[in-house]
Amino acid sequence: MSAPNPDHDLDSLSLAEVLARQPGSVLPPVRPATRLPAGELSPEVFERLVLEYVWSVEAARDVHVYGRRGQKQYGLDIVGEDRERQRFVYQVRRLQEITPDAIRDAVVDYAGAPRTGGELGTARRFDATRFVLATAASVHDDTALVDEIFALKKKYRDDLDIDVVGIEHLSVKLRDAVGIVAAFFGQGWAREFCGVEPPESPAGQATGFGLLEGPLAEQDLEQLAAHAEQVRDAEPTVAAGIHRAIADRLQAGGYPGHAEVFRHRAGEDLRRANDPAGAFDVFWQLDELFRISVSGRRRSVTG
Repeated sequence: MSAPNPDHDLDSLSLAEVLARQPGSVLPPVRPATRLPAGELSPEVFERLVLEYVWSVEAARDVHVYGRRGQKQYGLDIVGEDRERQRFVYQVRRLQEITPDAIRDAVVDYAGAPRTGGELGTARRFDATRFVLATAASVHDDTALVDEIFALKKKYRDDLDIDVVGIEHLSVKLRDAVGIVAAFFGQGWAREFCGVEPPESPAGQATGFGLLEGPLAEQDLEQLAAHAEQVRDAEPTVAAGIHRAIADRLQAGGYPGHAEVFRHRAGEDLRRANDPAGAFDVFWQLDELFRISVSGRRRSVTG
């Protein structure tokens, strides 16, 4: 199952473009650091954080990002499939505070009215089985918000799974992702929040890819490659997503051989992440690209 764009009015963003968004500085942590300061990130960088969270927590594959600020997005920002090949949709809102009405509006914006008794109801983009609202606001400390989420889950039961991911949930899930925390919030936050020494950030240094350095620099992918190396041991699914995004950019930039190297790395990442099905998909894609390349060379020779 794939997630192509069936609607020409949706603006699809390349993953490399989203991953290239760089966070600014945030205030240093104050002990005890229990929640990440996601509200200090720009909306675009917060979307990138949720993208990496999706790879890390959902073990997501076939991920696509849609829309730019100010454009109508029909209640979706990130579309992908989980490990069971179930389609999910994330709406990302970097809000400092959220209300029950805002949560309800976000669900209705995507899902419309609940489908009951086998009715088709409102058409939904990508026909996801799960809708997630991700926000930088606190959710679970407010009884009214918890009650609204419970009511929506009940209302859409047997139709659409509803989740709201607030800063509490994001923080808990990313506590073990020291490389991601360091990349977005700095080394100090990684030490204080994760309780371990973060990997050294190789930003601005050679990525160690030898002959690949030239194409990476030309396509402005050096920081992405460095970040993938930074998270590869602890978060191989995140590294796999980044490596695939790099491969797509290199392929589009006219470097198919270099793209193949990064697709292979993505497959190795997924194998290390105990996702053999995902790894198989990547290596199968590599095999198909190789066959297409060989077939094209044969036609050029015989033609």
